[in-house]
Amino acid sequence: MRKILVVLAVAVLAVGGYAFVSAKDKGAMVQIKDAKQIEQTALAFVRNPYQDDYQLVRIAGYVQNLGRAKIASAYLEIQLLDGDGNKKELVKYQVNEVPAYSRKSFDANAGSIAGSRKAEVKITRLEVVK
Repeated sequence: MRKILVVLAVAVLAVGGYAFVSAKDKGAMVQIKDAKQIEQTALAFVRNPYQDDYQLVRIAGYVQNLGRAKIASAYLEIQLLDGDGNKKELVKYQVNEVPAYSRKSFDANAGSIAGSRKAEVKITRLEVVK
């Protein structure tokens, strides 16, 4: 009986310790919506869209973390323009887990779109771990 209680106590302490360490690692989430702060924290880049083997339009790019805090999520708006520069489609995309001072690539699916397009990207919001 005593061995069962000791094993049970050790298990409770182990689970509690893990929960404490996990909560500590996550840190507090801070949302950044101000354009100037976003510009100082992250940079986004996209190439012009291309069609994949299934005739779907894809947009490749990356998010560059310029700061020392991890970006939990970067919310992007990718504006697709026709040959004359007129706004056509808007693709919203989220890039997760960009470590400090690092770059994370993405390849977004924009669906089935007729005609060629150019792309412009804007970061609308960041969630940063502090």
